[in-house]
Amino acid sequence: MAGSSPKIFYGWYIVAVAFICNFMTAGTHFYVFNSFMEPLAQHRGWAREQINYGLSLGGVIGLMAQYVHGTLVMRFGPRIYMGIGAVLSGFTFAAIGLAQSINAFYLLYISLFVFNGAFCGIVANTAVNNWFVKKRGTALGISQVGISLSGALLPVAGMMLYRSLGLEKAFMVLGGALLLLSPLCLAVIRDRPEKYGLRPDGPLPLAENGSPAGPDAEEEPLWTVRQAARTGAFWKVGLVYALAMMGVVGVMSQLVPRFTDVGFSRDAALWLMGTTALLGAAAKYLWGFLCDRFEPRRVVGFMLLMCAAGLVAGVFTRGFFTAAIFVALYGFSMGGVLATLPVMTAHLFGRLSFTSISRFMALFLILQNLGFVAMGFSFSKTGSYDWAYAFFALAYLGAASLAFSVKPPTR
Repeated sequence: MAGSSPKIFYGWYIVAVAFICNFMTAGTHFYVFNSFMEPLAQHRGWAREQINYGLSLGGVIGLMAQYVHGTLVMRFGPRIYMGIGAVLSGFTFAAIGLAQSINAFYLLYISLFVFNGAFCGIVANTAVNNWFVKKRGTALGISQVGISLSGALLPVAGMMLYRSLGLEKAFMVLGGALLLLSPLCLAVIRDRPEKYGLRPDGPLPLAENGSPAGPDAEEEPLWTVRQAARTGAFWKVGLVYALAMMGVVGVMSQLVPRFTDVGFSRDAALWLMGTTALLGAAAKYLWGFLCDRFEPRRVVGFMLLMCAAGLVAGVFTRGFFTAAIFVALYGFSMGGVLATLPVMTAHLFGRLSFTSISRFMALFLILQNLGFVAMGFSFSKTGSYDWAYAFFALAYLGAASLAFSVKPPTR
């Protein structure tokens, strides 16, 4: 890695592993329940609302655990931490398929969300952020393409596994796939590039004697959490993504049931779900790329206005034409929500302060779990998700207005 310029900058290998980790974690604790929710309800006798409470509770505790993950990864680095997390997640996901009581499901799902957080979210973002500055948005966007791509592939794979192997074995197969991530993380993930004679975005310049000239690090202020919390940018960014993620988790966790409820067959609903997620996957790269080229707050504000427009179309989705409008608008825009949070955080507070500040940004995202509650409440009271969609659209409008008002912080 050190010394002369390699054909491929090593940071892109970090991005590739983060991509795979994001793919598996988002798929196993989120997207795959589009395929497993109804089988769980059928085989275990649980109501959708009960399963939603488990998803919401797991989300809350898992996001609280992000603070712990961020603190530990600052001390030990991401490599070993990600390897251990993958092992624990693999066994836990396999055990979920064996749970016979709703309380056992709650306990295991909470554990899964916590363990998954050890090799995705703030930990994977830290691994990528350490290696990039000028191409940070593009790198983080690519790494998070895996989140949405899992929404296109994991529900279909989960349904195929369920139909061919049954519920318990389907969980065991996906749990085994999580276990395989541990040796991959240990083999590839590395800490900051300066330790290997490199700098963010590329190799170090060489001195006259042919050795690396030094870290050549950009001068940037170090922010403590107390200093950051005194700025309007810290609170506005946290609220922007708390409001925005309510819609993402609520809508995308139950998009297949939504499409079947309005008249589509289950197979058609799976393909519509997959198309939505594929658009989101492509959008993650594009929104990250745009943040490298334009002022991030304006990019994010425009993206959230598109989310609101997509959900308005979603309220009126009853046939293929209106479903296509919803899929195009919402799929493309929602894909950039989670991808731009680390970009905004690093843009405002810098590479060296990223993990410290991100630990607290993650706590804002606890509010996103109201999305599960809103979906369950809307369906239980009205038999439809329409009221939840309307609520999310208003939340996106509020988030967009806040995003446009964010200003770079000063100390």
